[in-house]
Amino acid sequence: YCIEDTDLPYKHDDGNKLHPGFNVFKPVGKTNNEKGSLAGKSYLYSFAPPPSTIIFLTKDGSYNITTKNKKSKLLNNGIVESYIHDTKRTKINSLEVFENLQKNVPADKKNVMNDYEITIPEQNFEVNFNDVIKDLETKIRSGKKLSKNHLSYLNSLKYSIDRVNNGGPPKYFSEARLLDTLLGDHYDWRFFNGLMYGTYEQTLTLHRLVRTFLSFCRKNGITTWVAHGSLLSWYWNGIAFPWDNDIDVQVPLADLHKLSMNFNQSLIVEDFQDGFGRYFLDCGSFITLRERGNGNNNIDARFIDVDTGLYIDITGLAISNSNAPDRYQYSPNHQKDEHDHVKNNRALKVYNCRNNHFSSLNELSPMVKTFIEGEMGYIPKRYTDILAVEYPKGLLTKTFSGHIFVPQLRLWISERDLYYFLNDKSKWLRYNNYNEEYSQAISNEDSDNDVNFEDLNYELTNDQKDKLKSEAEKNQAKNLKDDDLLTIWKFSHEELLELLSKDELLMSYFSTRAMTSLHESEIQNLLFGKSSKPLIEKAPDFKPLLYDPFLFKVKSDYIDYDDEVDNYLSLLEAYQYNEQKNKENLLKASGRIINPDEVENYDQLVNDDKDHSGAGTIKVEQSS
Repeated sequence: YCIEDTDLPYKHDDGNKLHPGFNVFKPVGKTNNEKGSLAGKSYLYSFAPPPSTIIFLTKDGSYNITTKNKKSKLLNNGIVESYIHDTKRTKINSLEVFENLQKNVPADKKNVMNDYEITIPEQNFEVNFNDVIKDLETKIRSGKKLSKNHLSYLNSLKYSIDRVNNGGPPKYFSEARLLDTLLGDHYDWRFFNGLMYGTYEQTLTLHRLVRTFLSFCRKNGITTWVAHGSLLSWYWNGIAFPWDNDIDVQVPLADLHKLSMNFNQSLIVEDFQDGFGRYFLDCGSFITLRERGNGNNNIDARFIDVDTGLYIDITGLAISNSNAPDRYQYSPNHQKDEHDHVKNNRALKVYNCRNNHFSSLNELSPMVKTFIEGEMGYIPKRYTDILAVEYPKGLLTKTFSGHIFVPQLRLWISERDLYYFLNDKSKWLRYNNYNEEYSQAISNEDSDNDVNFEDLNYELTNDQKDKLKSEAEKNQAKNLKDDDLLTIWKFSHEELLELLSKDELLMSYFSTRAMTSLHESEIQNLLFGKSSKPLIEKAPDFKPLLYDPFLFKVKSDYIDYDDEVDNYLSLLEAYQYNEQKNKENLLKASGRIINPDEVENYDQLVNDDKDHSGAGTIKVEQSS
């Protein structure tokens, strides 16, 4: 999976003048956190092809820019120098430049979806890929030049059909496989930057991930909706469950076809007015396979955050030869054919992904506009029918995964926090208001400014710890009793304010309350068969509900851009020095007479020497 610099092919051109001594060219298998991160970075540096397209999202459209095939590093491509020369400026305000661009060159808006209700045509769940191949080949024979996206897609379709018919396709996607844990499976190996499980940074990243994906799809005419646990979390308050570490979406097969043909290998850039996110769309090579097959490829595509490797799983729904569940009933005129499930599923109008999750046309269409994480998107109007099958208790259960839904706040709150709050409210208040207490103490001239911080620490008593341990040993799912839950769901305004004295809870409530309030009204309308169109049309343009991950990291890690540039230049200088020394040492060891200062193409020299298989020697002439 890795080769040294000297083993790189002579014609290998990744745009880099220097290499670190090792070059990863494929997934490394199970490893630790640090090496997994390093392996992904090495692959991106030395072997990853550039994205086919860069898509810049705006508030009302997008700019789609086709890239060149050759890598061109920012350090050497002249873009920065040209900008400084043309503008006579050494600083750049990206938001200002982006706004000026939109004034002078309007974004593409022709495919933007804005209707409140969207009907999905039945034919969107079937695509004749042989016809697609014929159409693309006809264009080639007629002299038309295919775009690199379309040409790659044509080759992918042929490859897919061949592998499906000859032994089954290999696994397409590779995750960050880590020793002693499965958590790496939630990250794409190429962009893995270390585990973030349960961190605030993970929450920020997933929030921006789903917002940008929905924005990209809506502005480029792609029909999609959140699915599985992501749809259930939307039902409760319009935002993700705090314990979730993945996102699932579904698309009709025709839209997966559109994604793969027009947008595969694209880099999608978040609207600059919202943040600095960048995401890579990677569509698998085996779109023609619509059954489970060998189980290697349940996922059709992924939308990947390039800074962390976290991703959205995209699965296509299609007519297939998989046997539909018994809950779908045939019309009296249809005779089930046990040998032709494609025919049966057409009659039932039911569609499935490659992991055998089935939905019917009536369940999926029409779709209605809504807000997911504050971003405009669509969900099936009959979402309750879908969720009732997949999560029979999910629409009613207000306790799950160590959290309790507090309807007054429209938030899932940690059971641990609620336990502490109910156990000793006075201590909860003192602990969560210690900054205020300290401020009052030092501002009081009559005070001795002595604050007993030990008294503010909130620790369980030994009896409480024993009780929790006993419950854990009994595999009890919760620490709070039913009476406690009733108490929580009847909190007064005063008690809610006391609960919100914890900064994290207050921030969460404050940032989401407008959106979750709208969602609560929307759900009430939808549950009773009323349209939520008036609510949605009058809704504000919700900004991201959470902080930008890049800015969060800059502040939390005290990153200084000038220092980062200085460190990079120092590292570059060290590598250049080492590479020069390595070249000189190799030339000396070879025996041929050569002045290193006059060698214009060292790599050509080394490869020529390899081709001669030692026939002839190299001697080094020491430069004066």
